[in-house]
Amino acid sequence: MPTFPDPVAAADAASESMRALAHATRRIDDPSQTYDVLGNLIATVRSLGQVLDQVASAAPSKMIWMQPPGTPGASPGTPWSRRRLLTIPEPAKTLRSG
Repeated sequence: MPTFPDPVAAADAASESMRALAHATRRIDDPSQTYDVLGNLIATVRSLGQVLDQVASAAPSKMIWMQPPGTPGASPGTPWSRRRLLTIPEPAKTLRSG
């Protein structure tokens, strides 16, 4: 199993893979392939739950969160950004329960 020491590169690869899958599944010529595709998607969703948990737990201590550019009064560490960060664990829990 490969290791990915760079989370940004791994996230980029995951994003590109999902984009490719979105295009590839526009037409599935062999219906039997749907079982493999669904099985891999279920595994991906479970891993996504783990990733969201890990990002949520690492972020408060290691990152400065900012509001989107152009937001009135945007500054690092505002309550808005902290509320957004605190919402990550809930979808992660839902994804893990599959």
